[in-house]
Amino acid sequence: MNDLIEALAGAVIEAQDNIEQHQISNLLGYFDSQNRPKSLVVRMPSIHPQAEEGSEDMYRAPLLPLVSSNMLKIKDVEITFDVD
Repeated sequence: MNDLIEALAGAVIEAQDNIEQHQISNLLGYFDSQNRPKSLVVRMPSIHPQAEEGSEDMYRAPLLPLVSSNMLKIKDVEITFDVD
Protein backbone atom coordinates (compact mmCIF):
# COMPACT_ATOMS: atom_id res chain seq x y z
CA MET A 1 0.00 0.00 0.00
CA ASN A 2 2.87 2.40 0.81
CA ASP A 3 4.37 1.76 -2.63
CA LEU A 4 1.05 2.68 -4.25
CA ILE A 5 0.78 5.93 -2.27
CA GLU A 6 4.39 6.81 -3.06
CA ALA A 7 3.78 6.12 -6.77
CA LEU A 8 0.69 8.34 -6.79
CA ALA A 9 2.52 11.14 -4.97
CA GLY A 10 5.41 10.80 -7.41
CA ALA A 11 3.01 11.08 -10.34
CA VAL A 12 1.58 14.33 -8.95
CA ILE A 13 5.08 15.76 -8.43
CA GLU A 14 6.06 14.77 -11.98
CA ALA A 15 2.90 16.38 -13.36
CA GLN A 16 3.71 19.64 -11.53
CA ASP A 17 7.28 19.52 -12.89
CA ASN A 18 5.90 19.09 -16.43
CA ILE A 19 3.61 22.09 -15.96
CA GLU A 20 6.51 24.24 -14.74
CA GLN A 21 8.74 23.20 -17.67
CA HIS A 22 5.95 24.05 -20.12
CA GLN A 23 5.49 27.47 -18.52
CA ILE A 24 9.22 28.18 -18.71
CA SER A 25 9.30 27.25 -22.40
CA ASN A 26 6.33 29.58 -23.00
CA LEU A 27 8.15 32.36 -21.17
CA LEU A 28 11.17 31.99 -23.45
CA GLY A 29 8.88 32.75 -26.40
CA TYR A 30 8.75 36.39 -25.26
CA PHE A 31 12.50 36.85 -25.90
CA ASP A 32 14.56 36.79 -29.09
CA SER A 33 17.67 34.68 -29.69
CA GLN A 34 19.84 37.27 -27.86
CA ASN A 35 17.50 37.27 -24.84
CA ARG A 36 16.10 40.70 -25.65
CA PRO A 37 12.39 41.10 -24.95
CA LYS A 38 10.13 40.94 -27.96
CA SER A 39 8.10 44.12 -28.20
CA LEU A 40 5.13 45.73 -29.85
CA VAL A 41 4.94 49.24 -31.28
CA VAL A 42 1.92 51.07 -29.87
CA ARG A 43 0.50 54.28 -31.33
CA MET A 44 -0.84 56.70 -28.74
CA PRO A 45 -2.25 60.21 -29.02
CA SER A 46 0.57 62.67 -28.50
CA ILE A 47 0.75 64.40 -25.12
CA HIS A 48 3.43 66.88 -26.16
CA PRO A 49 2.31 70.50 -25.61
CA GLN A 50 3.31 71.56 -29.14
CA ALA A 51 1.78 68.52 -30.83
CA GLU A 52 -0.80 69.15 -33.52
CA GLU A 53 -4.28 67.81 -32.95
CA GLY A 54 -4.56 64.21 -34.05
CA SER A 55 -0.81 63.59 -33.96
CA GLU A 56 0.45 60.37 -32.48
CA ASP A 57 3.58 59.16 -30.75
CA MET A 58 5.00 55.68 -31.11
CA TYR A 59 5.95 53.68 -28.05
CA ARG A 60 7.63 50.30 -27.91
CA ALA A 61 6.20 48.03 -25.22
CA PRO A 62 7.62 44.62 -24.25
CA LEU A 63 5.09 41.83 -24.82
CA LEU A 64 5.58 39.98 -21.54
CA PRO A 65 3.88 42.50 -19.20
CA LEU A 66 0.97 42.78 -21.65
CA VAL A 67 -0.12 39.16 -21.19
CA SER A 68 -1.54 37.33 -18.22
CA SER A 69 1.16 35.64 -16.17
CA ASN A 70 -0.90 33.29 -14.04
CA MET A 71 1.32 30.42 -13.05
CA LEU A 72 -0.41 27.05 -13.07
CA LYS A 73 -0.05 24.83 -10.04
CA ILE A 74 -1.72 21.63 -8.97
CA LYS A 75 -3.75 22.72 -5.97
CA ASP A 76 -5.73 19.61 -5.08
CA VAL A 77 -5.65 16.00 -6.18
CA GLU A 78 -8.47 13.57 -5.62
CA ILE A 79 -7.79 9.91 -6.27
CA THR A 80 -10.41 7.22 -5.91
CA PHE A 81 -9.78 3.51 -6.28
CA ASP A 82 -11.21 0.22 -5.07
CA VAL A 83 -9.12 -2.44 -3.36
CA ASP A 84 -10.15 -6.09 -3.37
